[in-house]
This record gives sequence, structure tokens and C-alpha cells, in this order.
Amino acid sequence: MPGDVPVFAMARVKGVNKRDDGNSRSWMVGVGDMEEGAVENYVEALKAGGWTIDSSVASSRGGSVAASKDSLTLIAMFSGRDKSGSISVKQSR
Repeated sequence: MPGDVPVFAMARVKGVNKRDDGNSRSWMVGVGDMEEGAVENYVEALKAGGWTIDSSVASSRGGSVAASKDSLTLIAMFSGRDKSGSISVKQSR
């Protein structure tokens, strides 16, 4: 995962997949055992790291974040009920 992507610190990593097709690289991180306020906290971490927040929705039922920075795009989706989610990052070359 590129160093510009903040760690999703308010959850436990359940799995990571990485792909490199020559034109881009991508990572998918599955998380679980999310703490309350994790989505809002992650949005703030992205902003502090210089990311542009393209969209952000957070509620007790979960939320989503779409953000970009330089050649990176990030899409994250979370379920409040299951306390789980996924973070997908793509880096164009």
C-alpha cells in the first residue's frame, strides 16, 4: 500500500489483496471489529494527508468515502451493523 494512504486504525485488518496489471496497481483491504466513529476519523486522516474528499457519507448504519490524491484513488465502504468494511486503492502509472 502506498505510504500516502492513511492506516485505518480503528479496525482490525481481516485481509489484503494486491494486483498489478502493468498500467496500474490496486489494493483491497478488508476490515472488521470497527470502532464507533471510525468512518469520520478516517475522513479526517485523509484530509490531514492532503487527500481531496470527493464524497463522504457516515451514519450509524455505516458509510462510504471516495477520495483522490495525485495518481491515487480510494473508495471505502463500511457497514455499521456488521462493524466491517473494505478499502480499495488504485494507483495509476
